[in-house]
Amino acid sequence: MGNYKAAMSAINDDLEMEKSDMKKMLSLPFLMAKRHELPEPRPGQKEWAIFSNLYGKTWDHYRDLVFDPEEKITEFTWEKHYPETLTKTVDTKSADFKKMVQATNFHTHTEYEQHLRNQEAFKEMMPVLVTLDQREAESFLHLMRNKGRTMNNVETRTNSLIDSACSDQLKKELAKVSEEENFALKNRYAF
Repeated sequence: MGNYKAAMSAINDDLEMEKSDMKKMLSLPFLMAKRHELPEPRPGQKEWAIFSNLYGKTWDHYRDLVFDPEEKITEFTWEKHYPETLTKTVDTKSADFKKMVQATNFHTHTEYEQHLRNQEAFKEMMPVLVTLDQREAESFLHLMRNKGRTMNNVETRTNSLIDSACSDQLKKELAKVSEEENFALKNRYAF
C-alpha cells in the first residue's frame, strides 16, 4: 500500500490533482477489492463444457426466463403440496404449521433456483479450472461426479454430517435472505 501511495503522490506532483480526486485514487484499491466478482464461463471455453457435463444444463439454459414457472410452497398454497390425508390431524392455522411451511419453502428449490446455486458453486471453482489442461479437467470432472460414491456408506454419512455441522452455509443463506427482504422492505413504495 505504501508503494501505491508513493506512486500516486508522484503522479499528483506531475498532474496537480484536486484533493478530492487524490482521495478517490487512494481509496481505489479498497473499492476494487470490495467489488471483486468471480469469473463466468463463456461459450467455447472448456469450462462451459465442464459445466454442461457436470450439471446437465448449459450455463445460459435459463437466460430468457423472466419469471420462475415452478410454484413453491407458501402458507397460502400449501394445499397443492401436501396431501389432504396428511393434514387432517394438523392445525393448519397454527404458528408452528406456518413455520414448518416457511422452513420447507426455504429448504426446497425450484429447478431455476438450483441452476443459480449450481452457477454460484461453479464460479467458486472457475479460478482453479482455468489452470487445468484438458486431461486434468476431465479428471476433475470425474472426481466431482463420483465424489459422493463410495463403498463405505457409514464413512460417507459421517463425513457429510461433520461437514454440515462445521459449515456456516445455512447462516450465510439466512443472512442473505434477511438482507434482501430488509432491502425490499426499506425500498417499498408507500401508498
